[in-house]
Amino acid sequence: YFYADEATKKSLVFTIAATVVTALCLRYAEYRYDGENIWKDWKGDIELTAEQPVYSELRHYNNVFRTEVNSWSNICYIVVGYHAIATAYQDYIALSSYSKKYYLTGTSNYLLSNPQFSLLFGMGCIHLGIGSGLFHASLTVVGRQLDVASMYSPLMALISLMICRWYPYMNHREATGGGQSSSSTPCWPLHFVVVILCAILFFVYKWELDALLGFPASSIILPVLIILGYALALVDRAYYPHRQAEW
Repeated sequence: YFYADEATKKSLVFTIAATVVTALCLRYAEYRYDGENIWKDWKGDIELTAEQPVYSELRHYNNVFRTEVNSWSNICYIVVGYHAIATAYQDYIALSSYSKKYYLTGTSNYLLSNPQFSLLFGMGCIHLGIGSGLFHASLTVVGRQLDVASMYSPLMALISLMICRWYPYMNHREATGGGQSSSSTPCWPLHFVVVILCAILFFVYKWELDALLGFPASSIILPVLIILGYALALVDRAYYPHRQAEW
């Protein structure tokens, strides 16, 4: 922290403050509803109705967090999300004020010049933290549905970032009075829409996908996204070795 630049320090301060506030709110909810089964009106997950331990810990039905350790551990994803969003804001401020003193000079860093992708990744991580946390706290069908769907969000954000590094603009021609003129449109808004739409569809149609395949769709989708992310990163490093390794 003491050796970091000013922008990084501000991002860290925001991350720590937001994490503390989040943890205090969750702890208050746990204290306020201690001894109450607040999830009783939610449909329980049929695979978790037995009384044996699940996810390596006992269940506490009269607690906000039915599996406490697995619930609290998901705050780590939220911390990463907070930091990514704070970094996106600092990068945006630097670009807006033309103050790039903490940018790496002599490199083409697409992420630094496009902070919206840090924002998208941060939102994906928070989505994952909330989704997984809700499931382990409630052990309900909706919780599992959101948990599975949210696993894809950070990966889709990273994949869209790598694709946009290669193809940042969509080129198109327009007819004019004197002939044709070419113009280009940034690709990132389209990627944002696709990532958010996919996240919604994965949530809404989670059970339909499972029924169609005859087994959990996440057992295919998640490995494919992970392999695709690694493959794109390897290709990027092979074809563009001069690019900054730290995005």
